[in-house]
Amino acid sequence: MTQQVRVELQKQGFEDHRIHVERMLNMRFEGTDTALMVVPNEKDGDGEDFEAAFNRVYKTEFGFLLDTKSIIVDDIKVRNLTTEPNEPKHTKKYKNRSAELAKHSTRSVNPSTPN
Repeated sequence: MTQQVRVELQKQGFEDHRIHVERMLNMRFEGTDTALMVVPNEKDGDGEDFEAAFNRVYKTEFGFLLDTKSIIVDDIKVRNLTTEPNEPKHTKKYKNRSAELAKHSTRSVNPSTPN
């Protein structure tokens, strides 16, 4: 999906260095109804550690974790943020563009399985 977003934006005339792709998962604990959209950040370790990000966001929101429950991924979302071609390169201001793709899937993540 990341590549699809990049290709679509390049077709629209955006240069690759102006494209920033953000991946998000809509996650919840098995047996619960409340899913949280999760975007990993530097607090969650190297790379995109979605499990660590989910645990951080969930604990912040609810004050506890359900360590014995599996984590369910309800949605996968890829969003792009691009700088406008006429903005200076040092500008950190990103704008959402129309090349947003979403794929819906559900799978269980077993918390006892090593990464």
